[in-house]
Amino acid sequence: MKYAEYPSHPPLSRWIRCFWVLRGDAVTGSRPPESVFPDGCVEIVVNLADPFLHHAGGAPVAQPTAMVVGTSTRPMRIEPSGAVDVMGIRFEPHASPVALGVSADEITDRALPLEAVAPLRSEEWMEQLAETASWTLRVRILERALQRVVDERRSDALVEGATRIIERSGGRVSVECLSRHLGVRPRRLERRFRGQVGIAPKKLCRITRFQRFLGELREADAGLAGAAVRCGYTDQAHLTRDFRDFAGSTPAAFREGDDVLPRLFAGLSAGF
Repeated sequence: MKYAEYPSHPPLSRWIRCFWVLRGDAVTGSRPPESVFPDGCVEIVVNLADPFLHHAGGAPVAQPTAMVVGTSTRPMRIEPSGAVDVMGIRFEPHASPVALGVSADEITDRALPLEAVAPLRSEEWMEQLAETASWTLRVRILERALQRVVDERRSDALVEGATRIIERSGGRVSVECLSRHLGVRPRRLERRFRGQVGIAPKKLCRITRFQRFLGELREADAGLAGAAVRCGYTDQAHLTRDFRDFAGSTPAAFREGDDVLPRLFAGLSAGF
């Protein structure tokens, strides 16, 4: 499979972490589903080829052609059913209400058809996406559609500031320190945070730290212990707890069977 990410440009870069595209030939033969891990972001995903199948116990379920994937707190298991041609919009953690017009906690751990959530007239640009094979042109189409929406909205400055601090710290900041820095009580911060991000600040810190740890392992082929210390894990139990919650496995098991799709679909984890 071929995967690429495209940065967003101002003013959209305030709201969008990246656009991503994935394309591959039809899958042949049987293969186990891949695990996709939480990353703290909401996404819009558009499938222009055969559907992906979601495994959640029982028979796998085909995902919608265009969907909103809420902030996730657990891994998701998916597999392609044929040819792959997928695009995604990965929002910054604070930004989904700006583009989608809904409280983020309403879609946490859920994947919904795009027309059920977003104030985006997808019929205006879905056909345009299907008519061009150029990845860069597809990104431009999505940028134009999003620009019309976000121009009319404002984010919560308090929550936006909090998510930026969490990201810069790699998740190594306590809620108490975050609240003091922002001059707000922890309970008020958490209430506003859930509505904008879909999860509590502490959970986003854990997910951010977990993703930073995965990046350490993949980019530098680092040892587990050294990467864990650099990312702020205090002991093996601390690291293992986050791995079981967000990857559904132990760190050692992940290292032995490092999958392709978690590297590609870092932000697609959600349940139905």
